[in-house]
Amino acid sequence: MRFLLLFGLLLLQLVSYLLFCKGFFPTKVLLTPAEVDEYRTREPQGYVEPQPQFDQVVVMVIDALRADFLFSNKSRMSFAHNLLNTGYGIGFTAFSNPPTVTLPRLKGITTGSTPNFIDAVLNIAEDDTSSSLGDQDSWIKQMFINGWKINMFGDDTWHKLFPNYFAKTEGTASFYVSDFTIVDNNVTRHLDFELSDEGKMHWDCLILHYLGLDHIGHRGGPDSSNMPEKQKEMDHIIERIFNEVTLKNPNSLFIVMGDHGMNDVGNHGGSSTAETSAALMFVSQKFKKNKPDTHQHAPIMWNDNYDYFSRIDQIDLVPTLSELIGISVPINNLGAFIPHLLDLYQTEEEKRNILIKNALQLKVLLDKSHKMISSFPKTSIPELLEYIQDAKYELSKTSSAYNYFEIYAGLSGYFALTIIAFVLFGLYFKRRFSVAFLDVVFFVTYSANFIASSFVEEEHHMWWFFTSLFVLYIVMKHLRSSHISWFSVITMMVGLRLLKAWNNSGQKYNMKSNMKLSTYINQMSPKTGPNVYGGLLFLTFLTMNIFVNVHMAEGIYTHIFQVLFTMLSLPIGASKMLSFLTEAYDINNEALNMPGWSNRFISTLSELTQLTDVNKINNFIFSVLQLVWLSALIIQLIQPSISKYIFNK
Repeated sequence: MRFLLLFGLLLLQLVSYLLFCKGFFPTKVLLTPAEVDEYRTREPQGYVEPQPQFDQVVVMVIDALRADFLFSNKSRMSFAHNLLNTGYGIGFTAFSNPPTVTLPRLKGITTGSTPNFIDAVLNIAEDDTSSSLGDQDSWIKQMFINGWKINMFGDDTWHKLFPNYFAKTEGTASFYVSDFTIVDNNVTRHLDFELSDEGKMHWDCLILHYLGLDHIGHRGGPDSSNMPEKQKEMDHIIERIFNEVTLKNPNSLFIVMGDHGMNDVGNHGGSSTAETSAALMFVSQKFKKNKPDTHQHAPIMWNDNYDYFSRIDQIDLVPTLSELIGISVPINNLGAFIPHLLDLYQTEEEKRNILIKNALQLKVLLDKSHKMISSFPKTSIPELLEYIQDAKYELSKTSSAYNYFEIYAGLSGYFALTIIAFVLFGLYFKRRFSVAFLDVVFFVTYSANFIASSFVEEEHHMWWFFTSLFVLYIVMKHLRSSHISWFSVITMMVGLRLLKAWNNSGQKYNMKSNMKLSTYINQMSPKTGPNVYGGLLFLTFLTMNIFVNVHMAEGIYTHIFQVLFTMLSLPIGASKMLSFLTEAYDINNEALNMPGWSNRFISTLSELTQLTDVNKINNFIFSVLQLVWLSALIIQLIQPSISKYIFNK
């Protein structure tokens, strides 16, 4: 009976949860080709299909290229600044709709639609195929239909989204964030051929997606010592493409962009200004002839609003690119043609036709949402611009129209069932009510950490609080005992505080004013920092090994475990030390200023692994660690069975 009651409560909670999800993930207005024909409006009198401006396109996506990385005075991308100042380039700060992770953002910049939060989950599902855009309309699909040959090199998320559209392709894995160089070199190595006269005959659109800058952000933050060199590397590639493509073909369009930004500690996925402010730059010879009037000169003074040049929505790229190359605008696009690029067209009639094409595409979506065909607006340029912006606003609002009744009903049901579960839990443990009460307090507090992403980022604060509380409880419980060691208690409390100080903050309050030891050590000079970090690392593993080898009981399996634990310490310590050296310092330029032992440490690892790249060395160390860890785990698992067998014998 008790089992059936618990099963029923669990089932009802699941129903409440699904009801909440149904209301929280709204259904967007999406069109099928048949519906496009049903709601299509005839072109107004005098409309002529706009002539394409470009016949060759290069799209260079630099993952997590925040607007200030390209446009501010902190940027090291000097050649890009020169393009902006000489009129070859037009810069924008592009708003990236959250969730600001790669897969939903690539969906946005190819289809023009706004992403769902479920796409953030699919972003980390390596084998997921449900997120494919093979059957959805996009400028990739339209290029393919119109006979464009598309070559793609870089992030393999493009393969997941567009599995059958690329003439030539090679993907790179996006989740080895320790790799700053190889992941980009595997893209750049194709440029020798792709940018040659022979290579350019084999593609009409070249897509390059670089991941190294994003990886640096994840490992060291936007102010990492590796960031300036990576920006210079990307700037050199921009210069190379400009010289080989833009200058040699006046009808070519070169687009440099980030798919999203990054926050103050290098992560992304949320909706902060830093995460949603991506860089976007159009480059072409044709822009130089029609250089727009601007009072901003690159580089622009850095500001924490990430406000550089004009602000647009990132999805505006979709109708803009589609019309510039003369293909159909994807049917589910919500973006608007970027008005700054209307100057490419010489006559008012051409500009009007460009806006009519965008307006007609958005009108089909509007009419479907209204279930009726409305009249087309007047066709003056100001009226068309106003209509497009109004349609974009209404359709974007519809895509985030949450069903609050279902949300509240799901939450209410879940809350009521949880109260019932607590009551049953209390009745079952009524003889040990205090323990049950503390358990409930802990699990409720822990569950509250998952309400918002900012809580998840600060989850460790809760663990520090409960760990300290538990230690205090143990101390209070043994206060009356004459065997209590106050030295051990004080040592333990000081140790806990030092552990917390090693990384005192998550993302929300990640400030240098906090007592954060890792920040202080990273800021030390190359001569001092490695000595301090290496000393702390040595003391940590020395203490752990002394404890394991001295205080554990005797026995054959204990000795095996002690050996394995010592073996585990070596790759973990080596990996930690190597990661610190490569992330805190530029080992290529600062090696002479670093202690001699640190250079010998790196060279010894290189000799032992027969590798020269530090990222490959770290990957090799991780593989060794996994083997040793697996061996220790197997021994721990089989120990009871073997002991029982020997005992029975």
